[in-house]
Amino acid sequence: MSEFNAIQHDRSAAIKVALGAFLDPQQTARAVGLWHEKYAAQPTFSVQYFVRECCALFGVEALRNQLVQSLVLELNSQRMKPVAEQAVRDKSVVDGPRAEAAVLTFQLLFRALTDSAGQLRGREISRYVADGLVKMPLAKDVKRSLELWLNRDMPVIEAVVPIPVMVRLVNRAYIGLCEYCGPVKADQMLHECVGRVASMPAAQQFHPRELL
Repeated sequence: MSEFNAIQHDRSAAIKVALGAFLDPQQTARAVGLWHEKYAAQPTFSVQYFVRECCALFGVEALRNQLVQSLVLELNSQRMKPVAEQAVRDKSVVDGPRAEAAVLTFQLLFRALTDSAGQLRGREISRYVADGLVKMPLAKDVKRSLELWLNRDMPVIEAVVPIPVMVRLVNRAYIGLCEYCGPVKADQMLHECVGRVASMPAAQQFHPRELL
């Protein structure tokens, strides 16, 4: 099996697990087919459009928020499996100018997202994201630096974080925004933050869309 086909197979499995808890087997199979037909090549955040179409197709609009959260978490879990191995094979994932630029852009985007929810809710979202660090395959110094920064006990992240990990953290922040204001508003806030950060001189070496 090629690497591309292996990735698509893993994503199909993730979709089956995430949606199978809410849909019957026939609906789940149709949802997997829809994913591959229209959404497989899109960024992770396109899942909300996929879920919207599934909800309309199967008449489960009331479950939309739950489906979005379940699917994003499962896809992230699938995506994180090769992070540790990738870090060993490809040092650029955890070191070098590109990784450092990615950390800077991540800080700008993450703070923009949480600040858009307001001071109190933004801190709650940051704590929610910090709680997810426990399950991530990270070096102790990286995990500690992220914890301190997410809890606002440190002004900057004093470590180079693997890019796939930062993608997952942004996704968790998005899930927190979905809980706060719903997927439609959260998507609007996300795109506004991406546009704002992309225009900042500090983010010119690493575009924020690469963290989606």
